[in-house]
Amino acid sequence: MHPERQAAFAALAPGSVPAPWMWPELLAHPSLAAPWPYTAEQIDAIGDHFPDNSRAARQLQIGHLARQYLAKEYARRRLPKKPNPAAETDAVRMGVEHLVMVLENLSPDAFDLLSLPLSGASGADGSPSSLYRSLMAFRYASLAFHDAPALSNLKQALQSPPSKTTRRGRPPNLLRDGFLGALRGLFDATHPTAQHKQGFPALRKIALEPLRLPPVSPKALEKAHTSEKRRKKSTKNG
Repeated sequence: MHPERQAAFAALAPGSVPAPWMWPELLAHPSLAAPWPYTAEQIDAIGDHFPDNSRAARQLQIGHLARQYLAKEYARRRLPKKPNPAAETDAVRMGVEHLVMVLENLSPDAFDLLSLPLSGASGADGSPSSLYRSLMAFRYASLAFHDAPALSNLKQALQSPPSKTTRRGRPPNLLRDGFLGALRGLFDATHPTAQHKQGFPALRKIALEPLRLPPVSPKALEKAHTSEKRRKKSTKNG
């Protein structure tokens, strides 16, 4: 890794927001910049909830879960607040069609590389699967956008979306619930008895509290989204 990038990871402090280019490395290598996003004291407190023979492994796994949670939460916050189903489905269509076009025009060398069998994966016919075969499955999604009945149903659904049921109280936080569910799974796998499972609320508090993100106003989100669109447009034109 380039020395400047190594220095950026070394300087990553709990509570700081990684640059966009850092996320793939942080998610692919759980030990990189560890114990981020926790402090040394916080990750030690998390480890105290597990026996010595699984302590280090659980600390690494929970740190990775926390990184996944933060990556998804930051990505969600970059989206505009008001949904636009028509524009979003059209973006999906264009993305799928572009992917299929790129795959159909691969050079022989790139085709051979993407056709290497994936370890532990197999197709519907039992033959070894490959990244190329997996990606080409998007061809069916591309065809669905041009299928007359499917397209008609999609347009009709966009014109008259189903009525939303009235929900009282705070809406569910699916990202947080997913993180806590995975955390509970790791805890239960290590503590099979009911007596030991009573310690989960304390672990939940220690693991979740450091992941609270600062509130962002809708105006700030919209401004950030507009600035990002302008940046991409200027980069494309330049």
